Amino acid sequence: MNTPAQDYIKALYDSSTEPFVLGLTGFTGVGSSTTKEILRAEIKPDLPGYKAIHTARKSRQITRMDERVYKRLRYRWESTDWHAFVSIEISKIIFAFFLRALLNGSIPKDPRNKGIQGKLDDEEESLVGLKHFTPTQRSLTLAQATELIEAYEASKRIYTHFKEKYGKKELGDFIELLQDLGDQIRRFGKAIDPNKPPKIDPTQIFVLPRAMSQLIQAYEQVHQQRNFVIDAIKNPFEVEFLRRHYSKFYLIAILRDGVTRETTLLRKLDLESRKKIEKREKAEVFSKGQSLREHITSQDLDECLTKADMFIYNQESESRGFEHLRFGVIKMIALAQRPGCVTPTQDERCMQLAMTVRLGSGCISRQVGAIVIDKERRVIGVGWNDPPKGQVPCALRTCEELGNDATPEVFSSFERRQEFMAKIQSLPQQREPFCFRTQYGILREAKAAEYTRALHAEENALFQASRNVTTALLDSTLYTTASTCTLCAKKAYQLGVARIVYIDEYYDIAIPQTLQAGSRHETLRIERFSGIIGQAYHKLYTPPMPEKSIIDLFYREASALP
Repeated sequence: MNTPAQDYIKALYDSSTEPFVLGLTGFTGVGSSTTKEILRAEIKPDLPGYKAIHTARKSRQITRMDERVYKRLRYRWESTDWHAFVSIEISKIIFAFFLRALLNGSIPKDPRNKGIQGKLDDEEESLVGLKHFTPTQRSLTLAQATELIEAYEASKRIYTHFKEKYGKKELGDFIELLQDLGDQIRRFGKAIDPNKPPKIDPTQIFVLPRAMSQLIQAYEQVHQQRNFVIDAIKNPFEVEFLRRHYSKFYLIAILRDGVTRETTLLRKLDLESRKKIEKREKAEVFSKGQSLREHITSQDLDECLTKADMFIYNQESESRGFEHLRFGVIKMIALAQRPGCVTPTQDERCMQLAMTVRLGSGCISRQVGAIVIDKERRVIGVGWNDPPKGQVPCALRTCEELGNDATPEVFSSFERRQEFMAKIQSLPQQREPFCFRTQYGILREAKAAEYTRALHAEENALFQASRNVTTALLDSTLYTTASTCTLCAKKAYQLGVARIVYIDEYYDIAIPQTLQAGSRHETLRIERFSGIIGQAYHKLYTPPMPEKSIIDLFYREASALP
C-alpha cells in the first residue's frame, strides 16, 4: 500500500490522460519489427548489462559518468510498471484500405492479388468494419470500435498469410504494391484503380495517421489500452501530425550499419527488389523540387530521421539478444514515465548542443551543426554550415535583391554577371532566396558540389577548436549532426580527432576511404549516435519538481509518523 507521499508523486508524474505512443522509423531491415516485438512482450524486458551496451568504448575518461547514469537507470527500471504495447502497423493499415477497395469492387483484379479473394471470403464476417470505416470520423461508438479492431486484426491475418508464402521476387513485388497503395491513399484518401485515377485531393494527405488515431481510440475504448507502438513511419509529414495529436508521442529512429542491413535484406529479397525499395525510401524516384506533390505524399526516410526524438543504433552481438534495442526502448519508457529520473549522457549533451547551433545556419538546403570536445570533455569548438565571415548567408538574400540592388557586400562578382543574373531573374519566386550551388549546377549542367558558398559545420568547429588550443586536437571528439564529407574527414584526420559521432548519413566514401585508412585506421572510432535528442531532450530530462523536493517530502512524512 502506498503512503500519501508516494500517491502524490505518482499523481504528479502520471497526470496525463493521453495514450503513450511510440513511433518507429528506419530503412527496411534496420530492426523496427524486432523493436516492435520487444515492446509488445507481455513480460517486462530485462535491462542489458552496462558492458553489453558500451563494448565499443575503450576510454573510461569518456564513460565513467555514463556508468553512473546507467546504474541510476537500472534502479528506476526496477520500480517501473510494465504494460505491453499494442502494435499499430502502417503496412497492415494500408493493406486494410486495399482490402476495403476489393470488397467494394472499386479496384480491378491484379495478378499480384492472386488468391486474396478466397481469404476475403473466409474472413468476410470479421471484415465488416472495413466497409463502414471512415478515418475522418472523430468518435466511435463501442460497437464501431469493436468492429474496427476485428477488421484490423483480420486484415493482419490475411496480410501475414500471403507474405509468408512469397518468394524473394514476389515479396519485392508485394512491398512495391504496398508502397504504391500508400502513395495513393495519401493523394486520394483510398486505394484506386490506377487506370481511372480520380482528381487528387490535398485534404486527404493525413488519412493514414487519422486511421492510426482511430485504431488507438478503438483499443482504448474496447480494451482500455494505454501504450501503443506505430511501426513503421516512413512519411515525415505523418510524424508532424502525430506529434500535434499526442502530447506523449515520441519518434524512435532505428539505425544499422549498411553491410549488416543488406545481408539481412538479401535473405528475404532479391537484389533488384532491395534496390527499388531503398530508392523509394530515400525519395530518389522523383525530384523534390520538380514534383512537390509526390514528395509530400510518398516515403522519405532521410527526412523522417531528422525528426526523431531518439536514435538507437542496432548493433550485432554474439548473444543475438538485441541489447541495444532493448536498452534504448527501456530508457525511453523510464524517462517518459518519470522525466528527469536520469541525466543525459555525454553524447546526448554534446549532440543536443550540435542540434541547437545548427539553427544558426543560413543554408536553405540543409542545416548542420558540429561540436568538438577535448579529451577532458571541454567544448573547444562550435560550428554550423555558413559562408565565410563577412559574407551574407543564402537565407538572407533574395532573387529580387540580386536583380535590383546587387551590391558587392551581398553578392559576388560572379553572381552579378549578366548570364547568372538572367538565370535568377527567370525563377518564379523573386522575393525568396536561391541556392547558388543548385542554380550554378543547372546553369553549367553539373552537380558542382564544390561550389557551395558555405563552409561545412565541421570545418567551422575545427577551425575554432584550432584557435582555442595550442596543441593538435589529439584524442578529441567531433560531434556532427550529419556524417562528415570527404573534405571535412581529411581535416579531422589531420588534426588528430580520435572519435567522430554523427546522426544523419552523408552518402559518400569519406568513412571507408579517408577515415578507415593509414596508421590510425584501427584507433579512430566512427560511431552512429544513440540517445535522446531535439525537443524530447528537454521534455524527458526536465523533472516536474526537483529531486531534492521529492526526497524532502518523504523525510517529512517519515518524521510525522508516531
